Amino acid sequence: MADINNPNELTVSEVAEIMQTTAARVARLVQNAGLPGSYYRGELRFRLDEVTQWMNRRSMANGPREPRRRSYKAAPLNVSSRMEL
Repeated sequence: MADINNPNELTVSEVAEIMQTTAARVARLVQNAGLPGSYYRGELRFRLDEVTQWMNRRSMANGPREPRRRSYKAAPLNVSSRMEL
């Protein structure tokens, strides 16, 4: 859990919940994408304001996202099952 004296300090799992992702992905974002975090007593911690700013910068840099379209493939026709007239 976050430090009770600092409600703006977050753990990896709390950031993962905010970002709707996994703790492992949060750790990768720290290493590979510049998500600001620091180690305190061997545990990765985050400041809420820094995480929020980082998320806002990324969303503005990527622009608005369109909803994903799902593509459905039609099942192939079984030609041998057609009745001959």
